[in-house]
Amino acid sequence: MTSLSLPTVDLSRGNDSLAPSATFIPGKGSEEDKPGPQDLGAAYVANLKAKYEAAAKGSGKRPTAKLPFQGAWKAGELELVDRYNEILWTGTFSVGTPPTKLDLVFDTGSSDTWAMPGTYYAGQSQTANETGSKFTVSYGDGSSASGETYTETISVAGITVHDFVFGSATICDMVDRGHQGIVGLAFQSISKFGAPPFYQAAFDQKAILKNLFGVGLWTKSARLDFGAIAEEYEKKLVYSPVDNKRGWWMTSFGITGLPDSQKGIIDTGTTLIIGPESLVTKVLTAAGCKVVFKDGQVWGKYPTDKPPKITMTFEGVNYTISDEGLSFAADPDEPGTMWAGVIGDDMGAGLDWVIGGCFLQDVYAVFDASVPRVGFAPK
Repeated sequence: MTSLSLPTVDLSRGNDSLAPSATFIPGKGSEEDKPGPQDLGAAYVANLKAKYEAAAKGSGKRPTAKLPFQGAWKAGELELVDRYNEILWTGTFSVGTPPTKLDLVFDTGSSDTWAMPGTYYAGQSQTANETGSKFTVSYGDGSSASGETYTETISVAGITVHDFVFGSATICDMVDRGHQGIVGLAFQSISKFGAPPFYQAAFDQKAILKNLFGVGLWTKSARLDFGAIAEEYEKKLVYSPVDNKRGWWMTSFGITGLPDSQKGIIDTGTTLIIGPESLVTKVLTAAGCKVVFKDGQVWGKYPTDKPPKITMTFEGVNYTISDEGLSFAADPDEPGTMWAGVIGDDMGAGLDWVIGGCFLQDVYAVFDASVPRVGFAPK
């Protein structure tokens, strides 16, 4: 597998008197002490619960893989890098003048944009302005990040936004998974900064023509398109209406083993498909998985050479999750078996389902804020 070097990020502080003090506390879970699949799953769910609970209140499979992109990118088209093989994807985000390049996760399950300590220094930017506000982001596994917010000039894939509210963390104890922060792409109503997300700010400033973006979370040639839809998928898209009253990209769908329609959040910032324990038990059973109950969660296990088929339905169109998309992690205690990327956990915060990369790896997804709606086209 070919390695692709990422852009170099200048971390020099220059005049230390102009840079905020930064403390980065390394997270638990080094390469020498990797958590098991259930530990990872529990951490994902804990983080999601905290993310969605905070919004409701108003407020790895394998080592890192860097894959080459074949082709030329146009303005508004951002190359994404697959990290930890389908655990998360990052893209280059430039902030400040002169610009500092960061590799951030683009997350449709949150609305604020912030960077980890030691990656951005406001004192070195000619366009940074203090807002006088501080922020704290907390996660269910006990990790957190806090810092200060600024208005800044931001550039992503040739799209420039001015006076964008951006958070610079000074303390962070999150596990380093190869990313330097998060770009929130949900709706402004759940922004803790009280500011529009990047795509909305770009549209408001007429930096993009349409208030939408398209995402392909793929192992090869992953992409994020702001303000336009990839031409090769445009005619294949089938749209589902979005209920954004609570600030999320929530839509209705069907899934194997359940006769009734469900509602879920389409979340590019998570890996798994997560649903209520009782319902996921039915899904996994119908698909032929061995159902395992562990630490309050429901898991499905299957023979690696006989992967089950789980199909999701949006607006009458069926999308069967690929073998690659469904596989979460091999079971080290039972060689030849795999844990499915669909797990059961009662999320709370009034949520039923969260639909992440397990499904999104197989489609090109469009998030259209003007209607609002989400559209899917087979990869």
